[in-house]
Amino acid sequence: MLGSFLSTLLTHFCRRPRFWLLVCLLLVLGGVAGAMWWLQEPIPEPDPLPEAGDHLVAKLLAETREQILKEPRSSRAWGEMGMALWANDFTDQAVSHFEAAEKLDPSEVRWPYFQGLILVDREPSKGLSKLRRACELDVRSITPRLRLAEALFAQGKLEEAAPLLEAILAEQPNHAPALLLAARVDLGRDQLPKAEKRLSAATQNPLTARAAFELLSQVLSRQGHKAQAARALAEAESYPDNKAIPDPYW
Repeated sequence: MLGSFLSTLLTHFCRRPRFWLLVCLLLVLGGVAGAMWWLQEPIPEPDPLPEAGDHLVAKLLAETREQILKEPRSSRAWGEMGMALWANDFTDQAVSHFEAAEKLDPSEVRWPYFQGLILVDREPSKGLSKLRRACELDVRSITPRLRLAEALFAQGKLEEAAPLLEAILAEQPNHAPALLLAARVDLGRDQLPKAEKRLSAATQNPLTARAAFELLSQVLSRQGHKAQAARALAEAESYPDNKAIPDPYW
C-alpha cells in the first residue's frame, strides 16, 4: 500500500513542469559545487629541479617543469614531468609528480600504473594497490594485468598471480611474456609438465626465446631429463640477451 502511494505521488510530481525545473536546478548546482571544489583543491608546487649532469637532460626537465607552471591544473603536464624525471632516474620526484597527475585526472591509467611500477620494489603494498587501480581503469588491456602478475610473482604470491595469467592466456593463448611468467608460476607450484608445455610455445618468440629456453632447461632437469636440459641450455645461448617487453603506456 505504501509503495502504491509513493508511486502515485511520484507520478503526480513528475507531471508538473516545476518538478523538472527543480531537478535541473539541483543538477546545475551540483555541477557548480563540483567545479568550485575542483578549482579550490590546492595544487602542489612542482619539486625543485634535481641536479642533472647532462645539460640536455637539465634543459628537458626545465622546459617540462615550465609547462606545469603555465598549466598547474594540467594532469598531462604533471605526468609528462614525472615521465621525464623517471626516465632520468629521479624516481622519488617522479612519484610525487605522478601522484599530482592522478589527483588531477583520476581516470587516466598511466599515472597509477607508473607509480605502481616504481613502488612495487620500495613499498610493495602501495605498489600493488596502484597496479590494481590501473587494472580497474583499463580492463581491456593486458599490460597492467601482466605487470601486476609480475609483481605478485616477485613477492611470492603465486596463488594470486596464477588466475591473472590464466585470464590473459584465455584471451591471447600465444602471448609469449604471459606464457613465460605463467611457466615460472607453474615451476614454483611444482607443475612441471604444464610449465614445459608453456615454455615450448614461449621459445618461438624472439622477445622471450632465450629466457624460455633457460627456464625450460631447469624444468627438464627437475624432471630428470638431463640430456634434453643440456640441449635447451645450449639453445638458449644461441639467442641474444633478453629484450625488454615494449610498454604501450610509455
